[in-house]
Amino acid sequence: MADDLINPAELIMATMKGIANAINKQSIEKWVADLMKKDPNTPNRQTAVRDSAFEKLVNTKAATNGVISGLAGLAPGLFSIPAEAGKLAAEWAMKAQIAYSVACLYGRKPSNSDTFMVDLFALTAGLDLVKDSASEVGFPIPWEQLIEAAEKVIKTVFNNPMVQKKLCEKLGEKMVKRMAAVGVAYGSAKAAKEVAEKFVAPLNAFKDGIVASMDIQKFGTDARNYYFKLPNPFGIYVSARFGAALDFASSGEVKVRPRFPHPDGLFTGDIRQGVELGKGKYERDKGAITFSTVSWEKSMYNAPRPVAKYPNENWDFINVEPNLSNKVCNLNIDGEEHFYGRDTINGKWERVDPPRVNLTIRFEANGGTPGPANKVLTSGSSYGGLPGVTKAGFDFGGWWTSADGGTKVESSSKVDDSHTLYARWNLKNVKVNFSANGGTPNPQPRDVSYGSAYGSLPSVSRDKFTFDGWFTSGGKQITDNTIMTEGSNHTLTARWTAVPQASTSTSAPSSSSSSRPSASYGIGETGPGGGIVFATGRECTYRDIGGGKLNYEQASKAPKNFNEGGKSDWRLPTKQELIQIYENLYKKGKGNFQSDSYVSGTVASGFVYAHNFASDTRNDKGDMNSPRYVRAVRNF
Repeated sequence: MADDLINPAELIMATMKGIANAINKQSIEKWVADLMKKDPNTPNRQTAVRDSAFEKLVNTKAATNGVISGLAGLAPGLFSIPAEAGKLAAEWAMKAQIAYSVACLYGRKPSNSDTFMVDLFALTAGLDLVKDSASEVGFPIPWEQLIEAAEKVIKTVFNNPMVQKKLCEKLGEKMVKRMAAVGVAYGSAKAAKEVAEKFVAPLNAFKDGIVASMDIQKFGTDARNYYFKLPNPFGIYVSARFGAALDFASSGEVKVRPRFPHPDGLFTGDIRQGVELGKGKYERDKGAITFSTVSWEKSMYNAPRPVAKYPNENWDFINVEPNLSNKVCNLNIDGEEHFYGRDTINGKWERVDPPRVNLTIRFEANGGTPGPANKVLTSGSSYGGLPGVTKAGFDFGGWWTSADGGTKVESSSKVDDSHTLYARWNLKNVKVNFSANGGTPNPQPRDVSYGSAYGSLPSVSRDKFTFDGWFTSGGKQITDNTIMTEGSNHTLTARWTAVPQASTSTSAPSSSSSSRPSASYGIGETGPGGGIVFATGRECTYRDIGGGKLNYEQASKAPKNFNEGGKSDWRLPTKQELIQIYENLYKKGKGNFQSDSYVSGTVASGFVYAHNFASDTRNDKGDMNSPRYVRAVRNF
């Protein structure tokens, strides 16, 4: 019997893990986004919109919104327990959905399901069980830490396996207290005992620990306190009578803006959003701002400290510099709406929504092209489409807020002041291929950085030929010290010059190859000129000539400079001969041809006929200036 018992701690851990993985997070995120759509009756302030969305969230029965789906059978599928267990799991899933919704609402969406499972334990167990569990395994946690940073502390607890196990055990014990009472409801004493010991008691106690706290409003408030223990004070804050505003950015930066208040009230007046008097860094966990130099005259504002505009109001322009410049200010953060400053900036600071202003975004392409024009945006908007730029030999690394360091911006990033964005570039590695062109060995490709020397080039050799060097398709010779300026992958081709062969006999041979009948040469054999036979009495060079692609004028001269095999009657093929070469050699994999276009010697009306071997486009009338590969032919 004991072997069949369900361990409550294991049941709870597995159920929470299952729910953390199973809830439809994408649907919840969409639901939250819909809740946050601006209501015409809601002030245009982020906190007001959030408060309105939170009220809708906790006053809406989550299950009726279609966010929970397929959860009723979750626990039975895991543990082979009755459908009642699935209902309990579904009730718990409602709380899990509320927790996830609150996390999304306050910008604290868990990074993964394991992180969310830890959050669920924290919200379910309560701080007392966390503290007791940690203490029992020699890992005491002061109450101050739990109160001030519950989320951080609980995540630390779950990094300790002993504390994690103890917390599961204590949570399980809490949920099985009603074992006997539940058993009676299922029939005879013996049957009730067996049922209770196996699964009913732990699961019903699970219900006791969950359904008892199923008040959505209370749980929503608990979740908000958990996820929002230290609020993110992003936005602009002002304090009565102080001549500057503090602009908190999500990056942790705080900018000091000039502020010209108005006697009509705290939330009126002019905040110069495009101007900085200085700035600082906000340490959220410590609640402190470390300011750098703050100055009216040294800022972009470039003006002396103003005087009060209204005679009856003593606006504190004078104390802006001495209270902030190169100082550390401690803050008492108690919500999104306001905070209390201590030390250098006393008093209450309130969030405001200043009117939007036009900001100018400048772009420094850093050698790229084209040079982007300035972009004018309103404060609080996103960048939108960012300019596309290119730079030979480099890959674009994005737009950044600084030439060195800084932050990479995306089209969705928010704009809060005028500034310059800098293009960043990553040096491109270009693949260089090598064609030995009949030589050996066949060199392997290599990567060469743009703007660097090619380095030591491969050595190749070929019987009865002299190596002339490595050449680009455009005919440029490349050496070890040549700087690579190609922006894309390319091929270097070896060039060769045939070594003249001395005659070994002064008498006319009676049975030499020169006296061999033309008809006796088969297709693909080596002809008397050292070429490849492609038709009766005709051969073509066994390699491309001219060092790469040539236009027609260059191609027409190439055969005249070709004297392999001691023959000087090489010429360009006719358009019909190119068809024969394609059919008899290229299609049969003979002759080392390129899958590309070859030029003929047939011209008409300013065009030259070519044959694209890749697509078998025959008698293609082409521009004489277009480069193509060249093979020479001769009759024998």
